[in-house]
Amino acid sequence: MARSKGPEEGSIVEDFPRIETFRDYCGKKRDFEVFLNTTDGGHFLRAREMRDSPGGYEFAAHHPASPFVALGRLRQRIAEGLSSRYLVEEEGVRRLGHDRAVGHIGHTCVVIDGEEIPFDEFASMVKTYEGWAFEIPGCRACPTPCRELREPPVPGQSGPEVSSRFA
Repeated sequence: MARSKGPEEGSIVEDFPRIETFRDYCGKKRDFEVFLNTTDGGHFLRAREMRDSPGGYEFAAHHPASPFVALGRLRQRIAEGLSSRYLVEEEGVRRLGHDRAVGHIGHTCVVIDGEEIPFDEFASMVKTYEGWAFEIPGCRACPTPCRELREPPVPGQSGPEVSSRFA
């Protein structure tokens, strides 16, 4: 994680891994490049899947005081995000496998299961749910359960970290 306000020798930045490897829902190894940004607001971590093709998973975490706590949260989010598969393909057509999708919004697409889905294809996928109600609880930089965004913070504890899309 080489990006910080000004890494000096002996700084915490040197102690952070630059690449993390995880296994996804199929057992495939996925490598992530990890970036650290330290500001007055705390320590922001972002992990982007390293791959040659477009798309890929992206995750983020924040902690106001400790980059190591943020790293633990980032690792947990990556592991949780890679544990479920949301898309299935039948006869060359992708669809939602269990009426749920978690991913992130790109400039010209959505990214689900690390795959870029153009908006027109995504619109075709959700047309099958005509008449259903839906909820967009909030925008997050990483796929985590939506309940974090709906539950009020516990008194004496900080609320969930909600960060903007990777600026």
